[in-house]
Amino acid sequence: SAWIMIFGMYVIDYKWMVLPQVMAKTGFNKRSSGLYVLYPISILLVTLLLAFGPSKICRNRYKKALLGSVARTALAPLFSVSFADNLVGDVWTSLAKPLQEIPAALCYLFQYHPLSRDVVDAFVVHGNTCPAWEQTILTPSIAGAPFLFRLLQCTRRYHDTGDCRHLWNFGKYLASLMVVVVTSIGATRGSIIFVSSLATIYAAFWDIFLDWGLGCQELPFLPRWPFSWPHQERSQWMSTTSQDRNMMNDNFVVEQRRFSPLLYTCVAIFDLAARSTWALTLMPVTLLSDSIVQRALLQTLVALIEIARRTVWAVLRIENEQITNVSGFREFLWVPLKMNKLEVQTARTTRNGFVAPLLP
Repeated sequence: SAWIMIFGMYVIDYKWMVLPQVMAKTGFNKRSSGLYVLYPISILLVTLLLAFGPSKICRNRYKKALLGSVARTALAPLFSVSFADNLVGDVWTSLAKPLQEIPAALCYLFQYHPLSRDVVDAFVVHGNTCPAWEQTILTPSIAGAPFLFRLLQCTRRYHDTGDCRHLWNFGKYLASLMVVVVTSIGATRGSIIFVSSLATIYAAFWDIFLDWGLGCQELPFLPRWPFSWPHQERSQWMSTTSQDRNMMNDNFVVEQRRFSPLLYTCVAIFDLAARSTWALTLMPVTLLSDSIVQRALLQTLVALIEIARRTVWAVLRIENEQITNVSGFREFLWVPLKMNKLEVQTARTTRNGFVAPLLP
């Protein structure tokens, strides 16, 4: 709401010139004013205040834990990777495009205001007012940094666990990093399409079958291959004797998937489609369009799609980790409840009683 209010104040000020014009003669048109830079500065200050100011919802200990996880992710592979660090690293990869806008914002804020005609013309061509080295060195480095961090986290996970699955995950982030490389060095269009398609298919495949653990039961349209995508933990459960399984049932409740096969199918299709647009965030904006308006609209649309995709991904990723312990962050596969099996069944049938808030 604060952002909308400040943006609305800027529109009103630009149209009706509420505030006095400052140094308007040095600008490129008669509506130029040095005071217009105050609006993005105000938005930045409000954002920092909301992020680091006191809050009853997001308390300081939560912010401290989040910043610690961000720091450990950036310093990979020096620290062991927790599940929180894993999630932070994956979310960081979705922020590749917003992070690339930081140099452009700084270049604009530190420009002489109001902007001259030459600076505005450069912005129309390049999408920012930064020098040429920013486009060739700094922006690709920022775009590739999150994938490099996750890549190093995978090496640390392989070192700690010896599980080759982390090497395959390493390959996924390496493929994404190659998208940044081929688009920054000016490779041919065919090379860009090939590398982007490979990274997209690789990442979508990993999302659906590994991160979410979806298989033939959740996705009915899949052929029933021999391995049928069960996790190792599920195989161990199925290989136990009936006596051991009954003993486990007396003390544990085996979790089931929370959503319907139709929803999992829709989400899988959405993830593949959204991953196709995600690859665009790793490319320089000037490769996508010559129109400044089209570039702005495309960036906004891709950002909204990526936010929705990452939100869905996080929900199903946490669900899969809770149910199957797929990444081995827990010492035990089954999480014991404070109630035994009979009490859980009673609680599930007593929806209006005191135990209703305790239900998962």
